Amino acid sequence: MRVKWRHEFDVAQLLTQQGVESFVAKRIELVSTPSAPRHKQKKEVVVIPEIVFVHSTHRFLNDFLRLLTVRHHYVVYFATTTDNAHRTIMIVPDKQMESFIQVAKHYEQDIRYFSPDDLSLSQGDTVRICGGPFDGAIGTLTRIKGQRDKRVFVKIENIATVVTAALEPEYIEVLSSAHTPKSKRTNIS
Repeated sequence: MRVKWRHEFDVAQLLTQQGVESFVAKRIELVSTPSAPRHKQKKEVVVIPEIVFVHSTHRFLNDFLRLLTVRHHYVVYFATTTDNAHRTIMIVPDKQMESFIQVAKHYEQDIRYFSPDDLSLSQGDTVRICGGPFDGAIGTLTRIKGQRDKRVFVKIENIATVVTAALEPEYIEVLSSAHTPKSKRTNIS
C-alpha cells in the first residue's frame, strides 16, 4: 500500500490491531531533536518511504482503506504497476516477500537498500542462504563494486532492493546459476 509520508508506522499499527500482517522496512539512525540538536538519539526510521507491505485480501483492504480515509483522515491507496498501459494492483509473491522480510528485518546488520533507479541488478546466481541471521532467504548473489565480499540481494520490482550484509561462502547454496543449466545445483565453497 502507498501511504502519506511519515504515516507508515501508524498505518502498520492499525493493520496489526485488525489482525493483519504488515511490514515497514526500517533501520536505526542517530537523530537529533530540535530541543537538543547536539544530543543524538537512536530512532527507527522508514527506509522505503510511503510503502507498507500488507498480507491480506483485496476485499478487506478496500474496507480498511475507507476506514482510514473516513475515521483517521489518512491518504492511503493501493500500489500499482503498469503493464502495456494497463494499471494493476501490485502483488508481491509470498516467497519473494518472505525473503525480502528475512533480510530487511535484520536492520542492525550491515544491510543496504537501493531504489529501482539507483541499482540495476539482474545478473548472478539464484541462491538460498543457509544459516545465520538471513537463513532461508532466497535472492541473487552479487558483489558491491569495490568490495570483495559476497552479498545476496532481494528485489521487489519497482519498489526497492535490499542487500544482505557480507556472507561467508558456507552460508550460500546455489539454486540456479546464471552460467550453468538450472538442473545443476551446487554449494559455493
